[in-house]
Amino acid sequence: MIVPQARDRLDAMRLPYRLLASMASTRYLLLILGVVVTIALGARAICGPFLIGGIWVRSPLTLESVFGVIFLALTILGATSCRNLKQGRITLFASGVVPLVVVLTIVSLGFIRNLNDPFLSDDYILVNRASLDPSLIASSFHTAGGDGSFRPIGSLYFGVIRTWAHLSPWKWHICALGVHLINCALLYLNTQALWSKTMLSCTAALLFGLHGTRPEVVTWTAGNFDLLACSFTLAATLCVFRQVNKSGSYAPVALALVFLIMAILSKESAYAAPVVALGFAMAGGRLRDRKVLAFLLSATLVCVIMFAYRWSLFGGPGGYIDTATGRPQILSLHFVSTAKAIFIRPWAIFLFPLNWETPTDAWVAVALLVSSGVFLYVFWVGGSISTRVVLPTLAMIIVSILPAIHLALIGESVLGSRVLYLPSIGFCILCGHLVISVSSPILQRMVLGALTICAGIVLLHNLKTWHAAAVLADEVCTTAAHAGLVTDPKHLPPETLRGVFFFKNGFSECVTMKREQWLQR
Repeated sequence: MIVPQARDRLDAMRLPYRLLASMASTRYLLLILGVVVTIALGARAICGPFLIGGIWVRSPLTLESVFGVIFLALTILGATSCRNLKQGRITLFASGVVPLVVVLTIVSLGFIRNLNDPFLSDDYILVNRASLDPSLIASSFHTAGGDGSFRPIGSLYFGVIRTWAHLSPWKWHICALGVHLINCALLYLNTQALWSKTMLSCTAALLFGLHGTRPEVVTWTAGNFDLLACSFTLAATLCVFRQVNKSGSYAPVALALVFLIMAILSKESAYAAPVVALGFAMAGGRLRDRKVLAFLLSATLVCVIMFAYRWSLFGGPGGYIDTATGRPQILSLHFVSTAKAIFIRPWAIFLFPLNWETPTDAWVAVALLVSSGVFLYVFWVGGSISTRVVLPTLAMIIVSILPAIHLALIGESVLGSRVLYLPSIGFCILCGHLVISVSSPILQRMVLGALTICAGIVLLHNLKTWHAAAVLADEVCTTAAHAGLVTDPKHLPPETLRGVFFFKNGFSECVTMKREQWLQR
């Protein structure tokens, strides 16, 4: 007969096993649900809206959101307390250079076709106004933008590019692609500096470079502000985490702060840079490093000062104005929409960055099925990531969304997804850790290859739409210039076309530019 005290001790010993069994059962149920959602999403891509069991399957975004929640839940449930990832130190010319070159080459190939695309929408405004006039450059550092933005470094960037590119779209696109490739390289080097695992770095850099949301920041010149903010943010973190020299100099920290200031002056999303650095430090086990702590504290202070300066310029937070209330959109948030914009919608876009307003073909449907199937397979055979990586990375993603939270409810066309450029760093790092959680090196390569091909197919699908829209916009603009239809509201083109910015802005600037070019011939 077991005495009550002994029985209590036995029950206490059984409790952890019961919890583990319950978690395992939950993971299996989520995997099964993920398979069902994957099949439904593939059917939606092939057949369009369909009826099953009296239920209409119309919105792919709903299915994507469900799968995104499953992905997030499996990542958290699969997190383990193991700490088998060792930090490392590298130089810029370490053995990982060859894989990096391969990664950058693959990313470049994805955008080659679109390098000669004409300008589109806001591009015409920015290109026409770009200047290196000293008085204009100086005023941009102490004058609030009329559209609620304060991006003097971005304006300087456009002025510099204008001196070389003039009005040649392909030159502007090459510069944008160059910055994007730099960002891929910086992400690769950051992950190498923290974890010294080439497979992880390749996965993160490839998925970051080929993600389906990239057309809005690479081929659309107006989206280049996000490229710059991300580039300076990653440069700042690399200065802190590389630690090539073993001396006690704090010069890398000072340089990192300079990059941080340039990031904030490129776009508002960079206010999340200290949290990005904190996430890197916690996930990579560098939080006890004195240089890292010095940077985190000083970076936070810099952000506070920069935001106070911004507030003084705008008399508030600035940003886009809500036409219904007359207040900045960032101050017109609601709890439900904010929760969706943080915990649901980004994961749908991260995992399925597909423009559904453009008809999909069989290749796209296969890519969706394979990519989601690969993720489920990884969770089945591996999927165990250290909690030291999972929790800081998730926090990094969420906080990186906050500066543009009012714009984060992205729809089926993924239009506006440029705001996820910086937050996607955390997602790509998570994917890298998921890939290396698979025990077999051969399977790791197969998983990475499958994800890369699928990402490339989705990217090309989206780029095709941006190419068609840019070509058509150029034709419409040229016709209007010849016919003199600049101010006739009956002949204004639509703001968007198949989920791509068409002429929401910039139509009159485009017509004026085309007319001047026509008269000069």
